[in-house]
Amino acid sequence: MMAVSKFLAEKGRSHVRMIAILSIVSNLMILAPSFHMLQVYDRILASQSVPTLVSITLIAMFAIAVYGVSEAVRMRVARRLANVHAVDVSPKLFTSLEHAVSGTDGGKVLRDYAAANGWLASKAFVNFFDLPFILLFAVILYLVHPLVCLLGVVGLVLLVGIGWLNVAATRKTAAASRSADTETSAFALSAVKRGAEIRALGMLPDLAAVWGVKSARSIQAAQNAADKSASLTALSRTVRQAIQIATLGWGAYLVLGGDMSGGMIFMASMVSGKMLQPVEQMIASWDATTRGLAAFAATADLTAAHERLAERPDLPTARGAVELRDVGVRGHGDTILVSDATLKVAPGECVVLGGAAGAGKSLLLGCIAGGHEPASGLVLLDGAPRERWPIRQWGRSVGYAPEEPGFVLGSVAANIGRFEPDGDMREIYRLTQALGLHRALVELPRGYQTPLVDGASLLSASQRHRVSLARAFYGNPKLIVLDEPTARLDARAEGALTNLISDAKKAGCAIVMTTRSPLLLRLADRAYEIAGCRLVERDIRQPSGLRSAPSAKPGQPGPHGAASPHSPALPSRPRAFNPVPAPAPPNDRTASVTR
Repeated sequence: MMAVSKFLAEKGRSHVRMIAILSIVSNLMILAPSFHMLQVYDRILASQSVPTLVSITLIAMFAIAVYGVSEAVRMRVARRLANVHAVDVSPKLFTSLEHAVSGTDGGKVLRDYAAANGWLASKAFVNFFDLPFILLFAVILYLVHPLVCLLGVVGLVLLVGIGWLNVAATRKTAAASRSADTETSAFALSAVKRGAEIRALGMLPDLAAVWGVKSARSIQAAQNAADKSASLTALSRTVRQAIQIATLGWGAYLVLGGDMSGGMIFMASMVSGKMLQPVEQMIASWDATTRGLAAFAATADLTAAHERLAERPDLPTARGAVELRDVGVRGHGDTILVSDATLKVAPGECVVLGGAAGAGKSLLLGCIAGGHEPASGLVLLDGAPRERWPIRQWGRSVGYAPEEPGFVLGSVAANIGRFEPDGDMREIYRLTQALGLHRALVELPRGYQTPLVDGASLLSASQRHRVSLARAFYGNPKLIVLDEPTARLDARAEGALTNLISDAKKAGCAIVMTTRSPLLLRLADRAYEIAGCRLVERDIRQPSGLRSAPSAKPGQPGPHGAASPHSPALPSRPRAFNPVPAPAPPNDRTASVTR
């Protein structure tokens, strides 16, 4: 509730003010039928005046029309309030998805975001503004007769008690329902993402059975929560109707005693119903309210400390000097994979990381590129940590190609050009031609504008990997981080990548990578290995110095350039491949980077 209050005070003050004003109009106008009934029974029937009847009926109809308009407008204002929340939260929330541990967590974040917005625009939220008018209706009942007011207060106390029972009875069942629903959705999402393996291994029937069990648990949990809530909601409606009937009966008794007029009977019954209605509506919508509040709080917690999109002036253009200061990396289950890693990479220098499988190489590369937050320590570019760099400037200074490439729904060109609105198609063509990818892309149904995710099956694993590499080199970044960049490349593509890396080194780009490629290892200036959770420098001249290094021949220069007579030598570093540029594609298929 604190998160909602903070948002309403800081961002939604004008909308709340308007909803409050419209609520005043709405709750006053809804009294028109009650006063109309009072006038009909106490004045019109006695005076037999048709003009008066017509007049007060028209006035009542006008009041009800105003009531309808005010109800419609305040729901529209609530929808606009939800839009304000969406505009305020969505950019920060979108960039916060990078901290999600898995796609499941990201899916939950988006569901919470949608639930919070939906609740702000719903009747369940607007009903809160009707609660203060309970006091107004109670005062009217008191003016009718104190005993009638007492009967209404008794009904109100009963409804509040039922509401408390609803909260207490459904707290655990509602939490269990949400947990079961999240688990079921996560299981289905993970299965859908692995459809090819599931079909190939014949797992579909067994997975369907497991999903059926999880779905049954989710449905049962939801049903248990709904059953209790429905019973108490029905009880609250029964109490409200019973109080109205009791008010009619009690009013008739008071009329017989001469303490009330006949018209007041119906007025008292209608006003008592209006007094109890907000509480009854709160009980009926309590499940939606609790889900909305929980989703709002979760969304607020995720974005509360988010400062990545804060406006900051650009730093000087990056040179590519990378430094790791006591960087620690944790794996799953908070297992320490790398501890106190220290490393400096100068512009124009290439460093290779090695280590056993599962040692944490990929995670450490992700931290260097800025894709992951280190558990401890700092990653600096030109002496400034990532948090000090404006997010766009950091992105334009860094190129990153993970071992498993991933893309955003959009065209091939947009993905290579990093979705820049003014993406440079000439740069995209240069990279795809250099990687031998251009011809395959122009042969796609829509060329470079083919949606990559929808058309991913049209590209081979090697072609998707080269798209990821082209994206990493796009924009001439000053730091390039590559995780097993030759894993899916043939000899020709490997040679083309070697040429790109060699050119990047000559241009002063710092390069950090893991690789087993003999061609790429020739470009390495230094090599490190993760051993015993430590980053240890190894002699790239020794075959045992780097686990992925090939056998070498004598005559290799020493660490400072001097030849060592006893050290194996790495081969010379010729350009491995010189691809012939393909002709420029037709303008109508590849003229621009589109999303």
